[in-house]
Amino acid sequence: MKPAVVGRESSDRDPRDGHYATYTSWPDGEGKIERIGLPMPVVGGSTLELLVSGVAGVPVDADAVVLNVTAVDARAPGFVTVYPCGQPRPQASNLNYTAGQTIPNLVIAKPGNGGKVCMFSPATVDLVADVSSYFPAGSGFAPIPNPTRVLDTRTGTGT
Repeated sequence: MKPAVVGRESSDRDPRDGHYATYTSWPDGEGKIERIGLPMPVVGGSTLELLVSGVAGVPVDADAVVLNVTAVDARAPGFVTVYPCGQPRPQASNLNYTAGQTIPNLVIAKPGNGGKVCMFSPATVDLVADVSSYFPAGSGFAPIPNPTRVLDTRTGTGT
């Protein structure tokens, strides 16, 4: 796939099966993977939108999904933040990784616009997401809109 030009869209289509991938970059430097079908990593600084509602046994009206998110073959150190699409990206990570590392973490996320969760990574990395459960509609799941750090021993927060 060719590098994206700022404000432009790059696409590749696999003639064998018709799947495609599109990466759009924006003037603020943040990219967005809008559709994905070809094997390709999440480009650093981009946000992948993953449809979770109505998929793999998750009802379309689920309050939240339980995902096992795995970073695979990270190209540089970074993190993954999973959050409801359409909401501002929180200032907290769900998964931290180093270059070349494969590491999973359990994530509970509320589906956002279109039944999707967004996955942001500042570094290029392959991601794997397995849905293992969900919170049914009306279950009382109450996510905090912007996760807040309550402990950081490096700075003395929470100690």
